Amino acid sequence: MKQKIIIKNISDLANQEYPQVSISDVQKEFENNLKERRLRPATFSFYNNVLEAFYKFIDYKQAINTVNLKTINDYINYCKTIRNHSDNTISTNMRGLRTFLYFAMDKQYMPKFKISVPAPDMTPKSTYEIEEVQKLLIKPNIRTTNFSEYIAFVAINIFVFTGCRLSTAINMKVDDIDFENNLVIYKHTKNKKPHAIPLAKKLKNVLTEHINILKSQQLENNYLLISAYGEQLTANKLYLYISRYNKKRNVKMTSIHAFRRFYIKSLVLQGVPIPKIQFLVQHKSPELITLYTKLYSKDLIDDVEEFSNNIILKDKDVNKKLKFKK
Repeated sequence: MKQKIIIKNISDLANQEYPQVSISDVQKEFENNLKERRLRPATFSFYNNVLEAFYKFIDYKQAINTVNLKTINDYINYCKTIRNHSDNTISTNMRGLRTFLYFAMDKQYMPKFKISVPAPDMTPKSTYEIEEVQKLLIKPNIRTTNFSEYIAFVAINIFVFTGCRLSTAINMKVDDIDFENNLVIYKHTKNKKPHAIPLAKKLKNVLTEHINILKSQQLENNYLLISAYGEQLTANKLYLYISRYNKKRNVKMTSIHAFRRFYIKSLVLQGVPIPKIQFLVQHKSPELITLYTKLYSKDLIDDVEEFSNNIILKDKDVNKKLKFKK
């Protein structure tokens, strides 16, 4: 016999009680979870920045069970209208905040609801022009240049010919260069998975000389990118070196990440398939590379050029008298 459904017997999830736990207390538990998962310091810093931004809108002492969909929508509007954040900043912060709030939901500290992340601006950012990169790849005079300028030259070669991230480059060691098999080994990556890409001949020549210099100073077991005192370079220090190096060569752009965009754009223009580029640069999603392909693909450029040529009058037709109806 079928049992009759009685509405009053169904628990009202909306009235479910949740513990009075503050947002900051949940943050501490969230950070402990990150530690247990042995995530990198950069990940801690990212989530800390995300929540610091959120605390400008909401009190960190407030119970997390009071955060709802209206709170999220109001926060997004606050970021747009009051903080004047860009679409990319809002998208990045909301992606981090969503991860944090979903953690709280799984812990049953607050009601569950879906959080949609606003789409980022997918317009490719500016990058280096080929002429600028060619200037930067001109080797400085080793006998007259200072060590910081020389290291900037080595670093730029690494960025140009590998497209690696800054954190990967500054953690690269001498033994990460496999000259025998022509490979560059990444041991420090964003997804914490080891990776390897082909060692370009031009980069191989630069690194061979560089490592010989390190060996002459008994630094062959050290990091590739070091200061004049043999210490591992920090991200800020390397940026300072490259900024000076670029400006000295009349290259206004000093962004390190722009070398990565240059690498991707160059491969697209060369006609390298998206899956190969995605593998080389370790992009989790092919979206941005697909956009680059659409914008910079030689086939697309040729198509547009052919289209324009079909519209423009041929020289032999230019002088033909045009007849208009009276």
